[in-house]
Amino acid sequence: MPPLSNLEVIGAPYLTRLDGKIILIVPLRVNVNIKSKTMGELISTRKDVLLSVNSHPKSANFANLFKTRLGKVVSSTSSRRRAAV
Repeated sequence: MPPLSNLEVIGAPYLTRLDGKIILIVPLRVNVNIKSKTMGELISTRKDVLLSVNSHPKSANFANLFKTRLGKVVSSTSSRRRAAV
């Protein structure tokens, strides 16, 4: 999933000396991606797709597979949130 913000290189890297050590400096800026969906929006979209697929009688096998995968995404997301706290 794409992040909502990331670091973008804006200049050429260069070497400099600091406290007797040579370090690499990479000029960066924060790039905010406001068009990416949040985790809640992605899960909601997947849920809507599942519900629409599940309403078609020929797609029961696909719907079961999708429901299993959706459950894994939701459980992994909630376990990551618990681990971050």
